[in-house]
Amino acid sequence: MINWFNSNQGFVMIILTFAYVVATIIIVVYSSKSTKEMKITRENELRPYIFGQFTKFNDYNNMIDFQIRNSGKTGGIIKEIVVTPEFPLVDKNDKLNLLENFVLAPNQLFTVQLFGKIKDLTSNIYKIHIKYQAIGSTRSYTEDYKIPLVAYALMGHSYTSSGGISDEANAMKNIASILSSINKRI
Repeated sequence: MINWFNSNQGFVMIILTFAYVVATIIIVVYSSKSTKEMKITRENELRPYIFGQFTKFNDYNNMIDFQIRNSGKTGGIIKEIVVTPEFPLVDKNDKLNLLENFVLAPNQLFTVQLFGKIKDLTSNIYKIHIKYQAIGSTRSYTEDYKIPLVAYALMGHSYTSSGGISDEANAMKNIASILSSINKRI
């Protein structure tokens, strides 16, 4: 066997070199996949996340707050926002398109007051469509979801978290807010 390797030394070197080339190609392919996954993960970690939600129903003046929040780590520019069926704003000719090209910084919250008869509004499921892009980027993101407004009207609150205090203190704060909301309705 040793004599065969000695006499075919060139052939053995070709086979070993071919094995090294195949192993190198496999390493390059998997490294490329890993790099792409890390790039996508990093982009998703840093991108803006802009969502809308309904809060604070007021039966006295038929007013509902629609909050738009950027929960991401990068500022975002709203390109399009559509809530269907439509809500009337202060001026019946106004629409939510006044928020187009509106810039939201990271963790910024913006509230728009919507008007309508609460009983009429709570019978609908609202579709929310928000299209936005990150500041300094041309990549667009789209969020489409449905919200049954009756659930918000019955609850009359949303869970909020304050920084700098414990989870238990946040829970107590929210319970107090819920009880206060129920007390005002009675």
